[in-house]
Amino acid sequence: MLVKILVCVPCHNRKQITELCVPTIAEGMERAPGRDILNLYNDGSDEYGQSFLYGLGADNVAEMSPAIGIERQRKIHFGDFNPDRFTHLYLTDADALHDPNWRYKALELQNRYHGLPVCLYDTLAHSSLKGNTIADDPNHPVIVRRVAPGISYLLTAEHVARVMKAMPELPAHWHWDWTTPAILGHQMIISRESHVDHIGLGGMHHPKDAGLDEGDRALNPTPFLVQLRAQVVGKLKRFDCGN
Repeated sequence: MLVKILVCVPCHNRKQITELCVPTIAEGMERAPGRDILNLYNDGSDEYGQSFLYGLGADNVAEMSPAIGIERQRKIHFGDFNPDRFTHLYLTDADALHDPNWRYKALELQNRYHGLPVCLYDTLAHSSLKGNTIADDPNHPVIVRRVAPGISYLLTAEHVARVMKAMPELPAHWHWDWTTPAILGHQMIISRESHVDHIGLGGMHHPKDAGLDEGDRALNPTPFLVQLRAQVVGKLKRFDCGN
């Protein structure tokens, strides 16, 4: 099967972080004609417009004004998936740093573990969530959990179809990264070695008194991500980002 992934990324301000993170998503994609497509969704940003986002590697840019928020955004992303055009949907965020092998690893794990939804980001918040971990054998490259962070979801066309079937009955604020795993059977494959990291400063859930290297971030990132994060944090400190 020829894999074709639709990648959907909501973008809202935080220009410097977006500028450093989104290209790392694009770099891991298969960019040959007729393969992966990167859709960026400008959710009411006043720091940049379409030209900026196209410059980060977008194939398509959608504009929302005023901002509609992540819950309505994700409904749009699922709705933009065309099963006649794509085999997979990848959902991630504009503050997510990606290892260049993210695509290969996500597909490898999904193929190995019976087509289950894959998340490339392990985090303390979800590992410590009571009752969330189903299986955690250190001899295996994955952890199985009921729910996973919404920063990295690789879904098949069949997964998307199941979510879309449930969509008409879902409320506007549908807690998408809790509801999606529930619809799909509460079995999410988490890569033990994180191929995605998170730059949370200025984000919705980042503690106000936390710095660039604090807050929610990856456990056991790849060596490449360790070096990349250090470089990105150094650049953002020079930008004085978030102030």
